Amino acid sequence: MQDDVTTRGRHPAPVRPAARPTTVPTLLRTALGASLRRRRDEQGLRIVDVAERARLSVAYVSEVERGRKEPSSEVVAALCRALDASLADVLREVVEALERDAARARLAELRDRARLSGRAPVRVLDLTARGEARPAGALTARVRTDARLEGLALAA
Repeated sequence: MQDDVTTRGRHPAPVRPAARPTTVPTLLRTALGASLRRRRDEQGLRIVDVAERARLSVAYVSEVERGRKEPSSEVVAALCRALDASLADVLREVVEALERDAARARLAELRDRARLSGRAPVRVLDLTARGEARPAGALTARVRTDARLEGLALAA
């Protein structure tokens, strides 16, 4: 049984609140819908056109694009055909988006953990937003070694 620390003349260390997740993980259906909508917009197609080509209702295609519905693999394949897109390319784009979001969430978690621990301030830099393929030489040593970060850096 643990002794009460105050009886020995010491004060307990202050309890820091647990870090709350700062971001909500992206759902597969949200990333898939965003990819399909981006492709439709790039081709200048109306949602009606895609729905007709895929033999789906306009309301259902709209809900898929907004991430409200979890489409079956048959529906995803039909939407890809309607957009003249390869299923593999669409899924690859979705996986990349999910990995980027997961890397950003992990960096935010590391930043929050460092802030709660009372260490030096930590900045999260998104180097891909500036069009740089990888961090500059001065930051290379500070970049997390996770290969999925794709240009995201954690710097103290």
